[in-house]
Order: sequence, then structure tokens, then C-alpha cells
Amino acid sequence: MAIDVNSALKTSIKQIFCGTNHEQTDLANKVIEQRYNKRIANYDELESLVSEWGGKLDESAHARIKF
Repeated sequence: MAIDVNSALKTSIKQIFCGTNHEQTDLANKVIEQRYNKRIANYDELESLVSEWGGKLDESAHARIKF
């Protein structure tokens, strides 16, 4: 899965996060919004943003995300 996203990929994006469905949806929306404002350059930046938002990436996220 690439991190260049649009809202049609929200379901796929949700799968990289831990938490409830609501928490995953909230984080997916924030990633999409961040993508429209500024490109997320790498995994470390994504992980930092998700942590800042109070979330956590799934353990398999690193292997599934391509930048």
C-alpha cells in the first residue's frame, strides 16, 4: 500500500493502525488530511504523526507501507 492516498482508500489505511474501528477511522482521516496539506515523507514521519495524534501503528505496518 502506498501512502499517496485519497478518501477511497480509507478502509485500507485503517488496517495499519491499532485500536477500535472508530480510532482507526479517525487516524485514517488525519493521514488523508495530512497528505493533502503536506506529503508524509517516510515511515518515521508517519509514526511520529500517529504518535502525536495519540495512536499506534500496527506491528505489520512497516512491512506494508511503501514511500
